[in-house]
Amino acid sequence: MIKKALILYTVSVTLITGCSIKKPQNKSDNKLNVFVTVIPQIGIVKQIGGQFVNVKALVTTGSCPETFSPSPIQIRGLSDADVFISLGLPFEQSWLKKVSGAKSNINIKIMTDGIKFRQLEDAGDSDPHVWMSLRNSYIMAQNTAKILSELMPQNTEYFNLNLKIYENKIKSADDKLKEKFKNIKDRNIYIFHPVFGYFADDYGLKQIPIEMEGKEPSAKQLVELMSLFKKNNVKIIFVEPEFS
Repeated sequence: MIKKALILYTVSVTLITGCSIKKPQNKSDNKLNVFVTVIPQIGIVKQIGGQFVNVKALVTTGSCPETFSPSPIQIRGLSDADVFISLGLPFEQSWLKKVSGAKSNINIKIMTDGIKFRQLEDAGDSDPHVWMSLRNSYIMAQNTAKILSELMPQNTEYFNLNLKIYENKIKSADDKLKEKFKNIKDRNIYIFHPVFGYFADDYGLKQIPIEMEGKEPSAKQLVELMSLFKKNNVKIIFVEPEFS
Protein backbone atom coordinates (compact mmCIF):
# COMPACT_ATOMS: atom_id res chain seq x y z
CA MET A 1 0.00 0.00 0.00
CA ILE A 2 2.82 2.43 0.87
CA LYS A 3 4.49 1.67 -2.46
CA LYS A 4 1.27 2.48 -4.35
CA ALA A 5 0.79 5.70 -2.39
CA LEU A 6 4.38 6.79 -3.03
CA ILE A 7 3.85 6.15 -6.73
CA LEU A 8 0.70 8.30 -6.47
CA TYR A 9 2.83 11.02 -4.84
CA THR A 10 5.32 10.89 -7.73
CA VAL A 11 2.52 11.05 -10.30
CA SER A 12 0.90 13.91 -8.38
CA VAL A 13 4.10 15.95 -8.41
CA THR A 14 4.50 15.27 -12.14
CA LEU A 15 0.95 16.43 -12.83
CA ILE A 16 1.38 19.51 -10.65
CA THR A 17 4.62 20.60 -12.30
CA GLY A 18 3.14 19.94 -15.72
CA CYS A 19 -0.31 21.51 -15.31
CA SER A 20 -1.66 24.31 -17.45
CA ILE A 21 -0.33 27.79 -16.75
CA LYS A 22 -2.46 30.90 -16.99
CA LYS A 23 -1.58 32.79 -20.18
CA PRO A 24 -0.65 36.47 -19.79
CA GLN A 25 -2.79 39.05 -21.52
CA ASN A 26 0.25 40.82 -22.94
CA LYS A 27 2.99 38.54 -24.24
CA SER A 28 6.52 39.71 -23.57
CA ASP A 29 9.86 38.41 -24.86
CA ASN A 30 11.58 39.61 -21.71
CA LYS A 31 12.50 36.70 -19.47
CA LEU A 32 14.26 36.37 -16.16
CA ASN A 33 17.27 34.06 -16.09
CA VAL A 34 16.77 32.08 -12.89
CA PHE A 35 19.10 29.57 -11.26
CA VAL A 36 17.94 27.16 -8.57
CA THR A 37 19.68 24.45 -6.56
CA VAL A 38 17.78 21.25 -7.46
CA ILE A 39 15.56 20.07 -10.32
CA PRO A 40 12.28 19.99 -8.29
CA GLN A 41 12.60 23.75 -7.85
CA ILE A 42 12.47 24.16 -11.64
CA GLY A 43 8.92 22.82 -11.74
CA ILE A 44 7.77 25.28 -9.08
CA VAL A 45 9.44 28.30 -10.70
CA LYS A 46 8.06 27.38 -14.13
CA GLN A 47 4.57 26.92 -12.70
CA ILE A 48 4.58 30.42 -11.25
CA GLY A 49 6.79 32.24 -13.78
CA GLY A 50 5.49 30.56 -16.93
CA GLN A 51 6.84 32.11 -20.11
CA PHE A 52 8.54 34.90 -18.21
CA VAL A 53 11.35 32.71 -16.83
CA ASN A 54 14.26 30.62 -18.02
CA VAL A 55 15.25 28.24 -15.23
CA LYS A 56 18.32 26.05 -14.70
CA ALA A 57 19.29 23.84 -11.76
CA LEU A 58 22.83 23.47 -10.49
CA VAL A 59 22.36 19.94 -9.14
CA THR A 60 21.31 17.75 -12.05
CA THR A 61 20.06 14.16 -12.25
CA GLY A 62 22.41 11.64 -10.66
CA SER A 63 24.03 14.11 -8.25
CA CYS A 64 23.60 14.45 -4.50
CA PRO A 65 22.90 18.03 -3.33
CA GLU A 66 24.85 17.64 -0.08
CA THR A 67 28.11 16.64 -1.84
CA PHE A 68 27.69 18.51 -5.13
CA SER A 69 30.25 21.04 -6.35
CA PRO A 70 29.38 23.33 -9.31
CA SER A 71 31.59 23.34 -12.40
CA PRO A 72 33.34 26.52 -13.59
CA ILE A 73 30.78 26.80 -16.41
CA GLN A 74 27.91 26.60 -13.89
CA ILE A 75 29.57 29.20 -11.68
CA ARG A 76 29.82 31.57 -14.64
CA GLY A 77 26.17 30.93 -15.53
CA LEU A 78 25.07 31.52 -11.95
CA SER A 79 27.06 34.75 -11.75
CA ASP A 80 25.23 36.04 -14.84
CA ALA A 81 21.74 35.06 -13.65
CA ASP A 82 19.10 37.63 -12.74
CA VAL A 83 18.39 35.76 -9.53
CA PHE A 84 19.50 32.65 -7.68
CA ILE A 85 16.55 31.16 -5.78
CA SER A 86 18.19 29.07 -3.08
CA LEU A 87 16.91 26.56 -0.56
CA GLY A 88 18.54 28.50 2.27
CA LEU A 89 20.72 25.54 3.29
CA PRO A 90 24.34 25.56 4.57
CA PHE A 91 25.81 23.50 1.71
CA GLU A 92 24.83 26.24 -0.76
CA GLN A 93 27.09 28.76 1.00
CA SER A 94 30.30 27.17 -0.33
CA TRP A 95 29.04 27.62 -3.91
CA LEU A 96 28.14 31.24 -3.31
CA LYS A 97 31.63 31.98 -2.03
CA LYS A 98 33.02 30.80 -5.37
CA VAL A 99 30.48 32.86 -7.29
CA SER A 100 31.15 36.00 -5.27
CA GLY A 101 34.57 36.22 -6.87
CA ALA A 102 32.95 36.57 -10.28
CA LYS A 103 30.02 38.75 -9.29
CA SER A 104 29.76 40.10 -5.78
CA ASN A 105 26.28 41.53 -6.20
CA ILE A 106 24.49 38.34 -7.26
CA ASN A 107 20.78 38.54 -6.42
CA ILE A 108 20.03 35.75 -3.94
CA LYS A 109 16.50 34.96 -2.77
CA ILE A 110 15.39 32.15 -0.47
CA MET A 111 12.56 29.85 -1.51
CA THR A 112 12.05 28.16 1.85
CA ASP A 113 11.09 31.08 4.10
CA GLY A 114 8.40 29.87 6.49
CA ILE A 115 9.36 26.18 6.31
CA LYS A 116 10.49 24.46 9.51
CA PHE A 117 13.44 22.22 8.73
CA ARG A 118 13.35 18.75 10.26
CA GLN A 119 16.44 16.93 11.56
CA LEU A 120 17.80 13.88 9.76
CA GLU A 121 17.24 10.58 11.57
CA ASP A 122 20.89 9.52 11.44
CA ALA A 123 22.51 12.90 12.19
CA GLY A 124 21.91 16.26 13.78
CA ASP A 125 21.91 18.09 10.45
CA SER A 126 18.89 19.73 8.88
CA ASP A 127 17.13 17.60 6.29
CA PRO A 128 17.63 19.38 2.93
CA HIS A 129 14.91 17.48 1.05
CA VAL A 130 12.18 20.06 1.68
CA TRP A 131 10.70 19.60 -1.79
CA MET A 132 9.53 16.09 -0.83
CA SER A 133 6.45 17.55 0.85
CA LEU A 134 3.49 18.82 -1.14
CA ARG A 135 2.72 21.25 1.67
CA ASN A 136 6.27 22.59 1.64
CA SER A 137 6.16 22.94 -2.13
CA TYR A 138 3.17 25.26 -1.83
CA ILE A 139 5.09 27.49 0.62
CA MET A 140 7.98 27.46 -1.86
CA ALA A 141 5.55 28.47 -4.61
CA GLN A 142 4.23 31.34 -2.49
CA ASN A 143 7.78 32.59 -1.96
CA THR A 144 8.49 32.22 -5.67
CA ALA A 145 5.45 34.32 -6.60
CA LYS A 146 6.65 37.01 -4.22
CA ILE A 147 10.22 36.91 -5.57
CA LEU A 148 9.15 37.07 -9.21
CA SER A 149 6.67 39.86 -8.46
CA GLU A 150 9.47 41.91 -6.93
CA LEU A 151 11.56 41.44 -10.07
CA MET A 152 8.67 41.85 -12.54
CA PRO A 153 5.96 43.87 -10.77
CA GLN A 154 4.10 44.37 -14.05
CA ASN A 155 3.34 40.62 -14.06
CA THR A 156 2.24 40.24 -10.42
CA GLU A 157 -1.34 39.37 -11.33
CA TYR A 158 -0.14 36.68 -13.73
CA PHE A 159 2.14 35.12 -11.10
CA ASN A 160 -0.63 35.14 -8.48
CA LEU A 161 -3.08 33.48 -10.87
CA ASN A 162 -0.56 30.71 -11.52
CA LEU A 163 -0.05 30.37 -7.77
CA LYS A 164 -3.79 29.80 -7.31
CA ILE A 165 -3.77 27.07 -9.97
CA TYR A 166 -0.81 25.45 -8.23
CA GLU A 167 -2.54 25.65 -4.84
CA ASN A 168 -5.59 23.80 -6.18
CA LYS A 169 -3.43 21.02 -7.63
CA ILE A 170 -1.51 20.68 -4.36
CA LYS A 171 -4.69 20.46 -2.29
CA SER A 172 -6.20 17.82 -4.57
CA ALA A 173 -3.09 15.62 -4.46
CA ASP A 174 -2.70 16.09 -0.70
CA ASP A 175 -6.31 15.05 -0.07
CA LYS A 176 -5.83 11.88 -2.15
CA LEU A 177 -2.68 10.94 -0.28
CA LYS A 178 -4.26 11.53 3.15
CA GLU A 179 -7.05 9.16 2.14
CA LYS A 180 -4.58 6.54 0.84
CA PHE A 181 -2.54 6.54 4.04
CA LYS A 182 -5.44 6.81 6.48
CA ASN A 183 -5.84 3.11 7.29
CA ILE A 184 -2.33 1.77 6.64
CA LYS A 185 -1.04 -0.41 9.49
CA ASP A 186 2.64 -0.75 8.57
CA ARG A 187 3.76 2.87 8.39
CA ASN A 188 7.51 2.31 7.89
CA ILE A 189 9.41 3.35 4.76
CA TYR A 190 12.78 1.61 4.24
CA ILE A 191 15.12 3.65 2.09
CA PHE A 192 18.85 3.89 1.43
CA HIS A 193 19.27 7.68 1.39
CA PRO A 194 16.80 9.48 3.72
CA VAL A 195 14.85 11.60 1.23
CA PHE A 196 11.27 10.84 2.37
CA GLY A 197 11.43 12.54 5.78
CA TYR A 198 9.14 15.50 5.08
CA PHE A 199 6.76 13.30 3.11
CA ALA A 200 6.65 10.80 5.99
CA ASP A 201 6.00 13.55 8.53
CA ASP A 202 3.06 14.86 6.49
CA TYR A 203 1.23 11.53 6.53
CA GLY A 204 2.23 9.95 9.84
CA LEU A 205 4.82 7.58 8.38
CA LYS A 206 8.29 6.65 9.64
CA GLN A 207 11.38 6.73 7.45
CA ILE A 208 14.08 4.13 8.24
CA PRO A 209 17.31 4.93 6.35
CA ILE A 210 20.02 2.40 5.53
CA GLU A 211 22.65 5.11 5.15
CA MET A 212 24.29 5.96 8.50
CA GLU A 213 25.37 9.59 9.01
CA GLY A 214 25.79 10.03 5.27
CA LYS A 215 27.91 6.87 4.90
CA GLU A 216 27.27 3.33 3.72
CA PRO A 217 26.50 0.99 6.64
CA SER A 218 29.27 -1.14 8.09
CA ALA A 219 29.16 -4.95 7.93
CA LYS A 220 27.83 -5.05 11.49
CA GLN A 221 25.15 -2.48 10.73
CA LEU A 222 24.16 -4.42 7.60
CA VAL A 223 23.65 -7.56 9.66
CA GLU A 224 21.45 -5.62 12.09
CA LEU A 225 19.46 -4.15 9.19
CA MET A 226 18.96 -7.56 7.60
CA SER A 227 17.62 -8.87 10.89
CA LEU A 228 15.26 -5.91 11.08
CA PHE A 229 14.06 -6.49 7.52
CA LYS A 230 13.39 -10.18 8.17
CA LYS A 231 11.64 -9.46 11.45
CA ASN A 232 9.31 -6.92 9.81
CA ASN A 233 8.89 -8.93 6.59
CA VAL A 234 10.18 -6.04 4.48
CA LYS A 235 9.43 -6.48 0.78
CA ILE A 236 10.59 -3.13 -0.65
CA ILE A 237 13.63 -0.89 -0.13
CA PHE A 238 13.72 2.43 -2.00
CA VAL A 239 17.07 3.30 -3.57
CA GLU A 240 18.47 5.98 -5.88
CA PRO A 241 20.85 5.33 -8.80
CA GLU A 242 23.49 7.78 -7.55
CA PHE A 243 24.04 5.72 -4.38
CA SER A 244 25.87 2.41 -4.17
